[in-house]
Amino acid sequence: AREAGAARAALASVAAVLFRRVAWSRNLALFTNAYEFATFCLPSLIIAPRYFAGEVEFGVVTQAGFAFRTVQGALNLIVGRFEQLSGLAAETERLERLLALLEGLEGEAGHPPAGA
Repeated sequence: AREAGAARAALASVAAVLFRRVAWSRNLALFTNAYEFATFCLPSLIIAPRYFAGEVEFGVVTQAGFAFRTVQGALNLIVGRFEQLSGLAAETERLERLLALLEGLEGEAGHPPAGA
């Protein structure tokens, strides 16, 4: 009965970690999509008033877009690895809990029940 309870608790812990991992992946995908969309819109929105005021030529708009996409490419390295790092953290947490559970079971096995 204790083993079944411990197995249920371990399974619940693994399920909770998986749910958190799915939530992190969803949030990361939303952030990445918004970030990519912003790199197409933001340069134009920033430069457009200066272009319509005649302060800059149209080429500056495309140059700003290129510069933003270059910065985005550099930052995507970090964002792309973030999912892997969070997955590694979740797996490490599961292994730590499993180790603690196994150590607890070993401790119980080393001590016979009282009154035996």
